[in-house]
Amino acid sequence: MTVFLAKPDNGPALPTGHPAAARSWIDAVSAQVTAVTHSTWLIYGVCGVLAGLLTMSLYGRNRRTKNTDKAELTGTDRAVTRITGILATAVVALGAWKVFGDVLHLHWFFRMVLFFFAEAQIVAAWRRVRRHIHRHATLGPGIRTIYGIALGSALVAAMDADRMVEVVLRFFAALVAAYMISEELAEELDIHLQAHPALAGTAKKVRGRIKWALTPERILVWLRLAEPSERTVEEVERQRRIARFARTAYRLHLLRENNAKKWRINLAQWSLRRQTEAANEHLRLATDQALLSDMRAQLALLYQVEDTTTRAAVADLNPLRPTHPDTQPGSQTVRTRTRSSETRSETERTQPPTQTANQAAKPSENPAEGTVEKPAEKATANSGANPKTVAAKPSHPLADHPVDSVRKLARAFARNRALTNADLGRKAGVSTGTANRYMPDVRAAFNAAENQTTRPERTQQVRIPVPIPQPSQPVLAGVNGYHQTPEENLR
Repeated sequence: MTVFLAKPDNGPALPTGHPAAARSWIDAVSAQVTAVTHSTWLIYGVCGVLAGLLTMSLYGRNRRTKNTDKAELTGTDRAVTRITGILATAVVALGAWKVFGDVLHLHWFFRMVLFFFAEAQIVAAWRRVRRHIHRHATLGPGIRTIYGIALGSALVAAMDADRMVEVVLRFFAALVAAYMISEELAEELDIHLQAHPALAGTAKKVRGRIKWALTPERILVWLRLAEPSERTVEEVERQRRIARFARTAYRLHLLRENNAKKWRINLAQWSLRRQTEAANEHLRLATDQALLSDMRAQLALLYQVEDTTTRAAVADLNPLRPTHPDTQPGSQTVRTRTRSSETRSETERTQPPTQTANQAAKPSENPAEGTVEKPAEKATANSGANPKTVAAKPSHPLADHPVDSVRKLARAFARNRALTNADLGRKAGVSTGTANRYMPDVRAAFNAAENQTTRPERTQQVRIPVPIPQPSQPVLAGVNGYHQTPEENLR
């Protein structure tokens, strides 16, 4: 009997190599935490703690004094805002948890520390805005910080989303959280301003060191989607209708003055009638005197802008010349006229009264005066008055008019009054429309000047000559060189 000695069969042989490495303490702790979280007693314990906290909150709320002011921000309002903000933040935080695990491959401990970093910054900005409200009575730049952090967190969380629904949900959750926080802060600011009315309007806007040339406000104004000033819709519509009405009326009169085609004039007339009906219907143009004055002022500006912006019209203004601080650009012409009239009145006061025509023709025969009077012309020439100042009279009544076209038309009309408006405009170098516009006033000014010159002049007062005093008796000298007494002179 043969006995075979064989090696016992212990299963497949293990591969030769290094022994298995021992697990680290972090892996051991994580395994224990995972086992604990899956246990049933932990769920019951968490539910019991939450129930106890809820009971304590309700008991404390019943003992506190209830706030009867409906305008105040109650604790319930704050709790609702914070709970909804936490829920929306949790949706975004789940996406950040996946990014830190799937993309950055961080350990779960570091993920617990980092995936709430953006939400912690939102809470910090929230508290800074509240402090800024009580110090400066404004929200400050913290609102923009809250929106910026929320959008950045949503963008990071959405980059690891698998479907478009997750991207939209995470962006929507971040925006909801930021909006709820900003609304609560705005309401708190309003309550603070209601409690302290003196702080309303006193807050100064903090400006940076530079001013951006391209801002959302400027872009919207440039696109005509926003107004640069605070005007209501009614004011904007009122100004637009009046401006359009003035432009249409101005264009109609220009077409008539330039002898445009008939269909263009008819089109302008139809447009003006239609705009007049609309302005009368919406703005009560026929009964609103302030609106009529505004419309007339705009028409006057359109008609006179060419003449009042010429070089001659602004010749009396010199920004480089130092003037008196009381002198205003609009009143320089009036002050010049006043000074010239004062100069003439002063000359008339210093100049001796002139003689009449009969006295100037023949010399005086008054023996008491002892001298023969000169003619009036020589007396005037010998006086200290300036002959140019006395005899300075304009060639026509509109010589000092500020509008250059009016002065040119007045000079041409003074030379030949039988010409028509077109001929006067041709000689003055202005258009026919300008001549038709100003010639009625020019003729009225000439007629008024002629009526004033044809009035009877006042009679001058008779000059009363002043008598020449008689000389006193001569004083004689004495024998010894001394003056004689009055008694000795009478001997």
